[in-house]
Amino acid sequence: ASAESGTSDWGWIAATLGIVGAITLYTLSDRSRDNNDDDNSSQITVSPVAGVFDSAATVDVYDAQGNVLGHGQIDPASGQVTITLDADYTGPVLVVVTDANGDAGDYISEATGASTSLGTSLTAMADLDESGDLTLSVTPLTTLAVMLAGISADSLSSTPLTSDMLAINQTLATLFQLSDLLGDVTAITEDEFNQEDGLNTAEAYGDLLVALSGLDEFQGSVAATLEALLAEVSIVDGVALISTHGIALLQAGLALFESGPYSGVLDSQSVIALAPVVTEARDGLLADEAEDGTVVTLKQVAVGDLISITLGDLNYDVTATVAMVSDGYASITLPADLLEELGDGNWPLTVSVNGDARLPIYIEQEISRPTLSIDVDRSDLAAGEHTVVTFTFSEAVIGFSNADITLDSGSLSTVTTTDGGVTWTATYTPADNTEDSGTRIQIGGEWTDLVNNAPAVGADNLEASISIQVDTVAPVASIDLSTHVLAVGETATVTIRFHEAVTGFGLEDLSADNATFSNLISTDGGTTWTATLTPSDNISSDDNRIYLSSGYTDAVGNQPTSDVISASYQIDTQ
Repeated sequence: ASAESGTSDWGWIAATLGIVGAITLYTLSDRSRDNNDDDNSSQITVSPVAGVFDSAATVDVYDAQGNVLGHGQIDPASGQVTITLDADYTGPVLVVVTDANGDAGDYISEATGASTSLGTSLTAMADLDESGDLTLSVTPLTTLAVMLAGISADSLSSTPLTSDMLAINQTLATLFQLSDLLGDVTAITEDEFNQEDGLNTAEAYGDLLVALSGLDEFQGSVAATLEALLAEVSIVDGVALISTHGIALLQAGLALFESGPYSGVLDSQSVIALAPVVTEARDGLLADEAEDGTVVTLKQVAVGDLISITLGDLNYDVTATVAMVSDGYASITLPADLLEELGDGNWPLTVSVNGDARLPIYIEQEISRPTLSIDVDRSDLAAGEHTVVTFTFSEAVIGFSNADITLDSGSLSTVTTTDGGVTWTATYTPADNTEDSGTRIQIGGEWTDLVNNAPAVGADNLEASISIQVDTVAPVASIDLSTHVLAVGETATVTIRFHEAVTGFGLEDLSADNATFSNLISTDGGTTWTATLTPSDNISSDDNRIYLSSGYTDAVGNQPTSDVISASYQIDTQ
Protein backbone atom coordinates (compact mmCIF):
# COMPACT_ATOMS: atom_id res chain seq x y z
CA ALA A 1 0.00 0.00 0.00
CA SER A 2 1.33 3.44 -0.69
CA ALA A 3 0.91 7.16 -0.99
CA GLU A 4 0.57 9.04 -4.23
CA SER A 5 3.23 11.16 -5.90
CA GLY A 6 3.07 14.55 -7.54
CA THR A 7 1.79 17.88 -6.37
CA SER A 8 -1.86 16.95 -6.67
CA ASP A 9 -1.31 13.74 -4.71
CA TRP A 10 -0.23 15.64 -1.66
CA GLY A 11 -3.77 16.84 -1.53
CA TRP A 12 -4.82 13.44 -0.20
CA ILE A 13 -4.36 14.39 3.40
CA ALA A 14 -6.77 15.45 6.07
CA ALA A 15 -7.31 17.64 9.06
CA THR A 16 -7.04 16.81 12.73
CA LEU A 17 -8.42 14.25 15.06
CA GLY A 18 -8.33 16.46 18.07
CA ILE A 19 -10.37 16.83 21.14
CA VAL A 20 -9.04 19.97 22.68
CA GLY A 21 -9.75 20.82 26.20
CA ALA A 22 -8.05 20.42 29.43
CA ILE A 23 -9.19 17.85 31.91
CA THR A 24 -7.65 18.18 35.30
CA LEU A 25 -8.30 14.95 37.12
CA TYR A 26 -8.19 14.82 40.88
CA THR A 27 -9.59 11.45 42.00
CA LEU A 28 -9.93 9.35 45.10
CA SER A 29 -8.00 6.10 45.10
CA ASP A 30 -9.63 2.87 46.17
CA ARG A 31 -7.02 2.72 48.90
CA SER A 32 -8.17 4.14 52.25
CA ARG A 33 -6.66 7.50 52.91
CA ASP A 34 -7.48 10.80 54.62
CA ASN A 35 -8.96 12.77 51.72
CA ASN A 36 -8.48 16.03 53.55
CA ASP A 37 -4.73 15.60 53.72
CA ASP A 38 -3.62 17.57 50.65
CA ASP A 39 0.03 16.69 51.31
CA ASN A 40 -0.72 13.07 50.51
CA SER A 41 -2.73 13.55 47.32
CA SER A 42 -1.67 13.43 43.68
CA GLN A 43 -3.10 15.43 40.84
CA ILE A 44 -3.37 14.48 37.19
CA THR A 45 -4.10 17.18 34.63
CA VAL A 46 -5.41 15.83 31.34
CA SER A 47 -6.18 17.68 28.13
CA PRO A 48 -8.04 15.60 25.52
CA VAL A 49 -7.63 16.82 21.95
CA ALA A 50 -9.73 16.00 18.89
CA GLY A 51 -10.82 19.57 18.12
CA VAL A 52 -11.88 22.06 20.79
CA PHE A 53 -13.80 19.98 23.32
CA ASP A 54 -17.10 21.30 24.78
CA SER A 55 -19.15 18.42 26.20
CA ALA A 56 -19.47 16.60 29.53
CA ALA A 57 -17.49 13.48 28.65
CA THR A 58 -16.65 11.06 31.44
CA VAL A 59 -13.08 10.50 32.60
CA ASP A 60 -11.76 7.40 34.37
CA VAL A 61 -8.28 6.75 35.71
CA TYR A 62 -7.03 3.19 36.25
CA ASP A 63 -3.94 1.77 37.88
CA ALA A 64 -1.76 -0.84 36.13
CA GLN A 65 -4.05 -3.71 37.20
CA GLY A 66 -7.27 -2.02 36.15
CA ASN A 67 -8.40 -0.74 39.55
CA VAL A 68 -10.26 2.58 39.36
CA LEU A 69 -8.23 5.37 40.91
CA GLY A 70 -10.76 8.07 40.12
CA HIS A 71 -13.71 9.18 38.07
CA GLY A 72 -14.98 12.54 36.90
CA GLN A 73 -16.87 14.44 34.25
CA ILE A 74 -15.67 17.31 32.13
CA ASP A 75 -17.20 20.73 32.70
CA PRO A 76 -18.35 21.76 29.18
CA ALA A 77 -17.69 25.41 29.95
CA SER A 78 -14.05 24.93 30.88
CA GLY A 79 -13.26 21.62 29.21
CA GLN A 80 -11.71 20.42 32.47
CA VAL A 81 -12.35 18.09 35.36
CA THR A 82 -10.42 17.78 38.60
CA ILE A 83 -9.84 14.43 40.32
CA THR A 84 -7.54 13.78 43.27
CA LEU A 85 -5.63 10.53 43.32
CA ASP A 86 -4.35 8.66 46.36
CA ALA A 87 -0.71 9.61 46.78
CA ASP A 88 0.11 6.08 47.91
CA TYR A 89 -0.12 4.85 44.30
CA THR A 90 2.77 5.33 41.93
CA GLY A 91 3.27 3.58 38.63
CA PRO A 92 1.55 3.27 35.25
CA VAL A 93 -1.93 4.73 34.83
CA LEU A 94 -4.48 4.50 32.04
CA VAL A 95 -6.73 7.51 31.41
CA VAL A 96 -9.96 6.99 29.48
CA VAL A 97 -12.10 9.82 28.10
CA THR A 98 -15.50 8.53 26.96
CA ASP A 99 -18.30 10.09 24.91
CA ALA A 100 -21.23 10.45 27.32
CA ASN A 101 -23.88 12.18 25.21
CA GLY A 102 -24.63 9.74 22.40
CA ASP A 103 -24.74 11.30 18.95
CA ALA A 104 -24.61 14.90 20.21
CA GLY A 105 -21.51 16.97 19.41
CA ASP A 106 -18.42 16.77 21.63
CA TYR A 107 -15.87 18.90 19.78
CA ILE A 108 -15.50 21.21 16.80
CA SER A 109 -14.00 19.39 13.81
CA GLU A 110 -11.03 21.22 12.36
CA ALA A 111 -11.81 19.62 8.99
CA THR A 112 -15.41 20.83 8.71
CA GLY A 113 -15.96 23.38 11.47
CA ALA A 114 -19.01 21.38 12.61
CA SER A 115 -19.82 20.14 16.10
CA THR A 116 -18.90 16.46 15.94
CA SER A 117 -19.63 13.47 18.15
CA LEU A 118 -16.61 11.65 19.53
CA GLY A 119 -18.55 8.41 19.37
CA THR A 120 -15.79 6.44 21.12
CA SER A 121 -13.15 6.75 23.84
CA LEU A 122 -9.78 8.45 23.75
CA THR A 123 -7.08 6.96 25.96
CA ALA A 124 -3.58 7.66 27.19
CA MET A 125 -1.08 5.75 29.31
CA ALA A 126 1.44 7.47 31.51
CA ASP A 127 3.70 6.99 34.52
CA LEU A 128 2.67 8.51 37.86
CA ASP A 129 5.94 8.84 39.70
CA GLU A 130 6.76 9.81 43.27
CA SER A 131 6.51 13.52 42.52
CA GLY A 132 2.76 13.04 42.71
CA ASP A 133 1.74 15.32 39.85
CA LEU A 134 1.15 14.47 36.21
CA THR A 135 0.10 16.57 33.22
CA LEU A 136 -0.76 14.97 29.91
CA SER A 137 -2.75 15.34 26.71
CA VAL A 138 -5.15 12.64 25.54
CA THR A 139 -5.20 12.61 21.73
CA PRO A 140 -5.85 10.20 18.90
CA LEU A 141 -2.10 9.52 18.83
CA THR A 142 -1.95 8.65 22.53
CA THR A 143 -4.93 6.40 21.84
CA LEU A 144 -3.06 4.76 18.98
CA ALA A 145 -0.15 4.11 21.35
CA VAL A 146 -2.52 2.36 23.78
CA MET A 147 -3.95 0.30 20.92
CA LEU A 148 -0.44 -0.68 19.83
CA ALA A 149 0.22 -1.81 23.41
CA GLY A 150 -2.77 -4.10 23.08
CA ILE A 151 -4.51 -3.03 26.26
CA SER A 152 -7.77 -1.51 27.41
CA ALA A 153 -9.39 -0.80 30.76
CA ASP A 154 -11.10 -4.19 30.59
CA SER A 155 -7.88 -6.09 29.87
CA LEU A 156 -5.68 -4.66 32.61
CA SER A 157 -6.69 -7.25 35.20
CA SER A 158 -5.23 -10.00 33.01
CA THR A 159 -2.64 -7.92 31.12
CA PRO A 160 -1.27 -5.24 33.44
CA LEU A 161 0.11 -1.99 32.08
CA THR A 162 3.93 -2.15 32.11
CA SER A 163 6.84 0.21 31.59
CA ASP A 164 7.59 -1.53 28.28
CA MET A 165 4.12 -0.57 27.10
CA LEU A 166 4.67 3.01 28.24
CA ALA A 167 7.78 3.12 26.04
CA ILE A 168 5.49 2.98 22.99
CA ASN A 169 4.58 6.62 23.72
CA GLN A 170 8.11 7.74 22.91
CA THR A 171 8.40 5.29 20.00
CA LEU A 172 5.32 6.82 18.38
CA ALA A 173 6.46 10.36 19.24
CA THR A 174 9.75 9.64 17.45
CA LEU A 175 7.90 8.41 14.37
CA PHE A 176 5.84 11.61 14.14
CA GLN A 177 8.75 13.81 15.27
CA LEU A 178 7.03 15.02 18.44
CA SER A 179 9.05 15.85 21.53
CA ASP A 180 6.42 14.29 23.80
CA LEU A 181 3.35 12.29 22.79
CA LEU A 182 1.68 13.32 26.08
CA GLY A 183 2.78 16.96 25.78
CA ASP A 184 0.73 20.11 25.36
CA VAL A 185 -1.32 20.61 22.22
CA THR A 186 -2.47 23.92 20.75
CA ALA A 187 -5.27 23.22 18.31
CA ILE A 188 -5.24 25.26 15.13
CA THR A 189 -8.68 26.69 15.99
CA GLU A 190 -7.45 28.18 19.27
CA ASP A 191 -6.62 31.87 19.46
CA GLU A 192 -3.11 31.04 20.67
CA PHE A 193 -2.25 29.23 17.43
CA ASN A 194 -0.06 31.42 15.20
CA GLN A 195 2.12 30.01 12.44
CA GLU A 196 3.57 33.36 11.43
CA ASP A 197 6.08 33.43 14.27
CA GLY A 198 7.02 29.78 13.83
CA LEU A 199 5.45 26.78 15.50
CA ASN A 200 6.28 25.89 19.08
CA THR A 201 6.05 22.25 20.18
CA ALA A 202 2.38 22.52 21.19
CA GLU A 203 1.45 24.15 17.86
CA ALA A 204 3.49 21.57 15.93
CA TYR A 205 1.43 18.86 17.67
CA GLY A 206 -1.73 20.70 16.59
CA ASP A 207 -0.40 20.91 13.03
CA LEU A 208 0.11 17.13 13.00
CA LEU A 209 -3.40 16.39 14.27
CA VAL A 210 -5.22 18.25 11.49
CA ALA A 211 -4.47 15.35 9.15
CA LEU A 212 -6.21 12.98 11.54
CA SER A 213 -9.20 15.30 11.82
CA GLY A 214 -9.59 15.26 8.04
CA LEU A 215 -9.12 11.50 8.02
CA ASP A 216 -12.04 11.21 10.48
CA GLU A 217 -14.28 12.73 7.83
CA PHE A 218 -12.72 10.55 5.16
CA GLN A 219 -13.13 7.36 7.23
CA GLY A 220 -16.42 8.34 8.87
CA SER A 221 -15.41 8.49 12.54
CA VAL A 222 -12.56 8.81 15.01
CA ALA A 223 -12.81 5.09 15.78
CA ALA A 224 -12.54 4.16 12.09
CA THR A 225 -9.49 6.39 11.69
CA LEU A 226 -7.76 4.73 14.63
CA GLU A 227 -8.52 1.21 13.38
CA ALA A 228 -7.22 2.14 9.93
CA LEU A 229 -3.98 3.55 11.34
CA LEU A 230 -3.51 0.60 13.69
CA ALA A 231 -3.33 -1.67 10.64
CA GLU A 232 -0.68 0.54 9.00
CA VAL A 233 1.71 1.23 11.91
CA SER A 234 4.17 -1.39 13.09
CA ILE A 235 6.95 -1.45 15.67
CA VAL A 236 10.05 -3.45 14.76
CA ASP A 237 13.01 -3.64 17.16
CA GLY A 238 11.70 -0.63 19.04
CA VAL A 239 11.27 1.53 15.93
CA ALA A 240 7.84 2.61 14.70
CA LEU A 241 7.13 2.67 10.97
CA ILE A 242 4.04 3.56 8.98
CA SER A 243 3.15 1.94 5.66
CA THR A 244 2.90 3.77 2.37
CA HIS A 245 -0.85 3.13 2.53
CA GLY A 246 -0.98 4.70 6.00
CA ILE A 247 0.73 7.81 4.67
CA ALA A 248 -1.73 7.89 1.78
CA LEU A 249 -4.60 7.86 4.27
CA LEU A 250 -3.12 10.67 6.37
CA GLN A 251 -2.33 12.76 3.31
CA ALA A 252 -5.88 12.21 2.11
CA GLY A 253 -7.03 13.56 5.46
CA LEU A 254 -4.73 16.56 5.14
CA ALA A 255 -6.13 17.27 1.69
CA LEU A 256 -9.64 17.24 3.11
CA PHE A 257 -8.59 19.71 5.82
CA GLU A 258 -7.00 21.96 3.19
CA SER A 259 -10.34 22.19 1.40
CA GLY A 260 -12.19 23.07 4.61
CA PRO A 261 -13.03 26.27 6.50
CA TYR A 262 -9.78 26.46 8.50
CA SER A 263 -7.35 25.93 5.61
CA GLY A 264 -6.25 29.55 5.75
CA VAL A 265 -5.06 29.16 9.32
CA LEU A 266 -2.34 26.62 8.52
CA ASP A 267 0.14 25.72 5.81
CA SER A 268 0.99 22.33 7.23
CA GLN A 269 4.66 21.63 7.83
CA SER A 270 4.07 18.38 9.68
CA VAL A 271 5.95 15.18 8.94
CA ILE A 272 2.75 13.97 7.30
CA ALA A 273 2.81 16.82 4.81
CA LEU A 274 6.51 16.26 4.06
CA ALA A 275 6.45 12.45 4.11
CA PRO A 276 7.90 10.57 1.12
CA VAL A 277 5.32 9.29 -1.35
CA VAL A 278 5.74 6.05 -3.30
CA THR A 279 2.69 5.93 -5.53
CA GLU A 280 3.33 2.51 -7.06
CA ALA A 281 3.66 0.96 -3.61
CA ARG A 282 0.26 2.14 -2.36
CA ASP A 283 -1.06 -1.43 -2.40
CA GLY A 284 2.34 -3.08 -2.19
CA LEU A 285 5.15 -2.94 -4.75
CA LEU A 286 4.71 -5.78 -7.23
CA ALA A 287 6.89 -7.24 -9.97
CA ASP A 288 5.42 -5.27 -12.89
CA GLU A 289 5.63 -2.02 -10.94
CA ALA A 290 9.26 -2.60 -9.97
CA GLU A 291 10.54 -3.58 -13.43
CA ASP A 292 11.65 -0.03 -14.24
CA GLY A 293 12.34 0.98 -10.66
CA THR A 294 9.95 2.96 -8.49
CA VAL A 295 9.56 6.67 -7.90
CA VAL A 296 9.86 8.38 -4.51
CA THR A 297 8.27 11.86 -4.48
CA LEU A 298 9.33 14.48 -1.94
CA LYS A 299 7.85 17.88 -1.13
CA GLN A 300 9.89 21.05 -0.50
CA VAL A 301 13.00 20.08 -2.43
CA ALA A 302 15.15 22.48 -4.44
CA VAL A 303 17.71 21.87 -7.16
CA GLY A 304 21.03 21.06 -5.52
CA ASP A 305 19.56 19.56 -2.35
CA LEU A 306 21.26 16.38 -1.16
CA ILE A 307 18.74 13.54 -0.87
CA SER A 308 19.67 10.38 1.01
CA ILE A 309 17.35 7.38 0.76
CA THR A 310 17.75 4.11 2.66
CA LEU A 311 15.55 1.16 1.75
CA GLY A 312 16.14 -1.81 4.01
CA ASP A 313 19.93 -1.89 4.36
CA LEU A 314 20.63 -0.40 0.93
CA ASN A 315 21.51 3.28 0.48
CA TYR A 316 20.84 5.54 -2.49
CA ASP A 317 22.18 9.11 -2.44
CA VAL A 318 21.47 11.69 -5.12
CA THR A 319 21.70 15.43 -5.63
CA ALA A 320 18.45 16.93 -6.89
CA THR A 321 18.75 18.04 -10.51
CA VAL A 322 16.62 20.30 -12.68
CA ALA A 323 15.16 17.22 -14.35
CA MET A 324 14.07 15.84 -10.95
CA VAL A 325 12.46 18.96 -9.47
CA SER A 326 9.19 20.63 -10.45
CA ASP A 327 7.26 23.16 -8.36
CA GLY A 328 9.13 22.16 -5.22
CA TYR A 329 8.52 18.43 -5.67
CA ALA A 330 11.37 16.05 -6.45
CA SER A 331 10.84 12.69 -8.11
CA ILE A 332 13.68 10.22 -7.49
CA THR A 333 13.67 6.83 -9.18
CA LEU A 334 15.00 3.95 -7.12
CA PRO A 335 16.60 1.64 -9.71
CA ALA A 336 15.16 -1.79 -10.40
CA ASP A 337 18.43 -3.59 -9.56
CA LEU A 338 18.35 -2.08 -6.07
CA LEU A 339 14.79 -3.33 -5.54
CA GLU A 340 15.70 -6.75 -6.92
CA GLU A 341 18.76 -6.99 -4.67
CA LEU A 342 16.59 -6.26 -1.66
CA GLY A 343 13.97 -8.87 -2.58
CA ASP A 344 10.58 -9.49 -0.99
CA GLY A 345 9.64 -8.16 2.44
CA ASN A 346 8.40 -5.17 4.41
CA TRP A 347 11.32 -2.78 4.08
CA PRO A 348 11.77 0.47 6.02
CA LEU A 349 12.25 3.54 3.83
CA THR A 350 14.01 6.50 5.41
CA VAL A 351 14.67 9.77 3.63
CA SER A 352 16.60 12.89 4.54
CA VAL A 353 16.92 16.16 2.62
CA ASN A 354 20.10 18.07 3.43
CA GLY A 355 20.30 16.00 6.61
CA ASP A 356 16.74 16.70 7.77
CA ALA A 357 14.89 13.41 8.29
CA ARG A 358 11.45 12.87 6.83
CA LEU A 359 8.80 10.57 8.26
CA PRO A 360 10.04 6.93 8.05
CA ILE A 361 7.70 4.58 6.25
CA TYR A 362 7.83 0.98 5.12
CA ILE A 363 7.21 -0.53 1.71
CA GLU A 364 5.63 -3.93 1.32
CA GLN A 365 7.61 -5.35 -1.59
CA GLU A 366 6.58 -8.55 -3.37
CA ILE A 367 8.45 -8.59 -6.66
CA SER A 368 9.45 -12.24 -6.98
CA ARG A 369 7.63 -13.87 -9.84
CA PRO A 370 6.29 -17.40 -9.33
CA THR A 371 8.15 -20.30 -10.91
CA LEU A 372 7.08 -23.84 -11.70
CA SER A 373 8.49 -27.34 -11.97
CA ILE A 374 6.70 -30.41 -13.34
CA ASP A 375 7.28 -34.01 -12.34
CA VAL A 376 5.67 -37.36 -13.18
CA ASP A 377 5.55 -40.67 -11.36
CA ARG A 378 6.49 -42.51 -14.55
CA SER A 379 8.12 -41.16 -17.68
CA ASP A 380 7.32 -44.13 -19.96
CA LEU A 381 3.80 -45.38 -20.50
CA ALA A 382 2.25 -48.25 -22.36
CA ALA A 383 -1.35 -48.93 -23.30
CA GLY A 384 -3.66 -49.04 -20.29
CA GLU A 385 -1.18 -47.21 -18.05
CA HIS A 386 -1.23 -43.67 -16.63
CA THR A 387 0.93 -41.41 -14.47
CA VAL A 388 0.34 -38.75 -11.81
CA VAL A 389 1.63 -35.34 -12.93
CA THR A 390 2.70 -32.95 -10.15
CA PHE A 391 2.93 -29.21 -10.78
CA THR A 392 4.96 -27.54 -8.02
CA PHE A 393 5.01 -23.74 -7.84
CA SER A 394 7.47 -21.62 -5.87
CA GLU A 395 4.49 -20.16 -3.98
CA ALA A 396 0.71 -20.44 -3.90
CA VAL A 397 -0.92 -19.44 -7.20
CA ILE A 398 -4.40 -18.55 -8.34
CA GLY A 399 -6.02 -18.88 -11.75
CA PHE A 400 -4.25 -22.14 -12.58
CA SER A 401 -6.45 -24.67 -14.38
CA ASN A 402 -6.44 -27.22 -17.18
CA ALA A 403 -6.92 -24.32 -19.59
CA ASP A 404 -3.25 -23.42 -18.93
CA ILE A 405 -2.04 -26.91 -19.88
CA THR A 406 -1.26 -28.05 -23.41
CA LEU A 407 -0.80 -31.74 -24.27
CA ASP A 408 0.81 -33.12 -27.41
CA SER A 409 -1.49 -36.12 -27.03
CA GLY A 410 -3.45 -37.97 -24.39
CA SER A 411 -5.70 -36.55 -21.71
CA LEU A 412 -5.35 -35.04 -18.25
CA SER A 413 -7.80 -35.14 -15.38
CA THR A 414 -8.77 -31.90 -13.62
CA VAL A 415 -5.87 -30.38 -11.69
CA THR A 416 -6.45 -30.10 -7.94
CA THR A 417 -4.56 -28.75 -4.94
CA THR A 418 -4.69 -29.67 -1.27
CA ASP A 419 -2.15 -27.21 0.12
CA GLY A 420 -3.60 -23.85 -0.82
CA GLY A 421 -2.26 -23.63 -4.36
CA VAL A 422 1.44 -24.51 -4.14
CA THR A 423 1.23 -28.13 -5.34
CA TRP A 424 -1.25 -29.30 -7.96
CA THR A 425 -1.77 -32.83 -9.28
CA ALA A 426 -3.61 -34.54 -12.13
CA THR A 427 -3.57 -37.91 -13.85
CA TYR A 428 -2.23 -38.21 -17.39
CA THR A 429 -3.56 -40.98 -19.67
CA PRO A 430 -1.82 -41.51 -23.01
CA ALA A 431 -3.78 -41.70 -26.24
CA ASP A 432 -4.39 -45.04 -27.91
CA ASN A 433 -2.18 -46.15 -30.78
CA THR A 434 0.40 -43.49 -30.08
CA GLU A 435 4.12 -43.89 -30.20
CA ASP A 436 6.14 -40.86 -29.18
CA SER A 437 9.49 -40.68 -27.48
CA GLY A 438 8.79 -37.14 -26.20
CA THR A 439 5.12 -36.36 -25.64
CA ARG A 440 5.13 -32.98 -23.86
CA ILE A 441 2.98 -31.45 -21.15
CA GLN A 442 3.36 -27.66 -21.40
CA ILE A 443 2.16 -24.89 -19.08
CA GLY A 444 1.18 -21.41 -20.19
CA GLY A 445 1.28 -18.32 -18.00
CA GLU A 446 -2.29 -17.25 -17.24
CA TRP A 447 -1.89 -17.96 -13.51
CA THR A 448 -0.42 -15.56 -10.94
CA ASP A 449 0.70 -15.62 -7.33
CA LEU A 450 -1.64 -14.40 -4.61
CA VAL A 451 -0.70 -10.74 -5.19
CA ASN A 452 -1.11 -11.05 -8.98
CA ASN A 453 2.55 -11.36 -9.95
CA ALA A 454 2.59 -13.28 -13.25
CA PRO A 455 5.44 -15.59 -14.27
CA ALA A 456 8.21 -13.89 -16.17
CA VAL A 457 7.48 -13.51 -19.89
CA GLY A 458 9.97 -15.55 -21.89
CA ALA A 459 11.32 -17.29 -18.83
CA ASP A 460 11.56 -21.07 -18.67
CA ASN A 461 8.74 -21.26 -16.15
CA LEU A 462 6.30 -19.54 -18.53
CA GLU A 463 6.51 -22.51 -20.88
CA ALA A 464 7.42 -25.16 -18.34
CA SER A 465 7.16 -28.62 -19.83
CA ILE A 466 8.05 -32.25 -19.31
CA SER A 467 8.40 -35.08 -21.79
CA ILE A 468 6.84 -38.51 -21.38
CA GLN A 469 7.71 -41.48 -23.55
CA VAL A 470 4.40 -42.85 -24.78
CA ASP A 471 4.02 -46.16 -26.57
CA THR A 472 0.49 -47.47 -26.78
CA VAL A 473 1.01 -49.22 -30.13
CA ALA A 474 0.91 -53.00 -30.00
CA PRO A 475 3.85 -54.76 -31.67
CA VAL A 476 3.13 -55.66 -35.27
CA ALA A 477 4.83 -58.63 -36.99
CA SER A 478 5.24 -60.08 -40.48
CA ILE A 479 6.40 -63.57 -41.47
CA ASP A 480 8.50 -64.41 -44.54
CA LEU A 481 9.86 -67.76 -45.76
CA SER A 482 12.97 -68.33 -47.81
CA THR A 483 11.02 -70.87 -49.87
CA HIS A 484 7.40 -71.81 -50.11
CA VAL A 485 7.97 -75.39 -51.41
CA LEU A 486 9.64 -77.98 -49.21
CA ALA A 487 10.62 -81.51 -50.26
CA VAL A 488 12.32 -84.41 -48.47
CA GLY A 489 15.50 -83.23 -46.78
CA GLU A 490 14.81 -79.54 -47.33
CA THR A 491 14.30 -76.72 -44.77
CA ALA A 492 13.21 -73.08 -44.98
CA THR A 493 14.48 -70.04 -43.15
CA VAL A 494 11.60 -68.19 -41.53
CA THR A 495 12.07 -64.45 -40.84
CA ILE A 496 9.77 -62.71 -38.29
CA ARG A 497 10.01 -58.93 -38.47
CA PHE A 498 8.47 -56.73 -35.75
CA HIS A 499 8.04 -52.96 -36.11
CA GLU A 500 9.88 -52.59 -32.82
CA ALA A 501 11.99 -54.75 -30.54
CA VAL A 502 10.08 -57.31 -28.48
CA THR A 503 10.89 -59.31 -25.40
CA GLY A 504 9.68 -62.68 -24.19
CA PHE A 505 9.55 -64.07 -27.72
CA GLY A 506 10.45 -67.75 -28.03
CA LEU A 507 9.86 -70.95 -29.97
CA GLU A 508 6.72 -71.50 -27.89
CA ASP A 509 5.18 -68.50 -29.68
CA LEU A 510 5.65 -70.20 -33.08
CA SER A 511 3.72 -73.08 -34.56
CA ALA A 512 3.34 -74.45 -38.10
CA ASP A 513 1.27 -76.90 -40.10
CA ASN A 514 3.20 -80.15 -40.66
CA ALA A 515 6.54 -78.69 -39.63
CA THR A 516 8.72 -77.78 -36.62
CA PHE A 517 10.94 -74.82 -35.68
CA SER A 518 14.50 -74.64 -34.40
CA ASN A 519 17.39 -72.21 -34.05
CA LEU A 520 15.35 -69.08 -33.17
CA ILE A 521 17.70 -66.09 -32.89
CA SER A 522 17.80 -62.27 -33.21
CA THR A 523 20.88 -60.32 -34.12
CA ASP A 524 19.44 -56.76 -33.90
CA GLY A 525 18.13 -56.53 -30.37
CA GLY A 526 14.79 -58.21 -30.85
CA THR A 527 13.28 -56.57 -33.91
CA THR A 528 14.16 -59.24 -36.50
CA TRP A 529 14.16 -62.93 -35.67
CA THR A 530 15.03 -66.01 -37.78
CA ALA A 531 14.25 -69.68 -37.28
CA THR A 532 14.63 -72.91 -39.25
CA LEU A 533 11.44 -74.59 -40.47
CA THR A 534 11.73 -78.39 -41.00
CA PRO A 535 8.80 -80.19 -42.64
CA SER A 536 7.43 -83.39 -41.19
CA ASP A 537 8.02 -86.73 -42.99
CA ASN A 538 5.51 -88.39 -45.28
CA ILE A 539 3.46 -85.23 -45.84
CA SER A 540 1.92 -84.03 -49.02
CA SER A 541 0.05 -80.77 -48.52
CA ASP A 542 -0.37 -77.66 -50.66
CA ASP A 543 -1.76 -75.35 -47.93
CA ASN A 544 0.37 -75.03 -44.80
CA ARG A 545 0.80 -71.98 -42.64
CA ILE A 546 2.90 -70.57 -39.78
CA TYR A 547 1.16 -69.12 -36.70
CA LEU A 548 2.58 -66.42 -34.38
CA SER A 549 0.84 -66.28 -30.98
CA SER A 550 0.72 -63.29 -28.52
CA GLY A 551 2.95 -64.34 -25.65
CA TYR A 552 5.50 -61.56 -26.13
CA THR A 553 5.48 -57.77 -25.54
CA ASP A 554 7.31 -54.70 -26.71
CA ALA A 555 9.81 -52.91 -24.44
CA VAL A 556 7.11 -51.07 -22.45
CA GLY A 557 4.82 -54.10 -22.10
CA ASN A 558 2.37 -53.68 -24.96
CA GLN A 559 1.05 -57.06 -26.12
CA PRO A 560 0.00 -57.87 -29.69
CA THR A 561 -3.69 -57.50 -30.26
CA SER A 562 -4.04 -60.63 -32.50
CA ASP A 563 -2.19 -63.66 -33.80
CA VAL A 564 -0.22 -63.46 -37.05
CA ILE A 565 -0.57 -66.05 -39.83
CA SER A 566 1.87 -66.44 -42.69
CA ALA A 567 1.24 -67.02 -46.34
CA SER A 568 0.84 -70.68 -47.33
CA TYR A 569 3.68 -73.01 -48.23
CA GLN A 570 3.75 -76.52 -49.83
CA ILE A 571 5.19 -79.71 -48.37
CA ASP A 572 5.95 -82.92 -50.31
CA THR A 573 8.02 -85.29 -48.20
CA GLN A 574 6.48 -88.60 -49.39
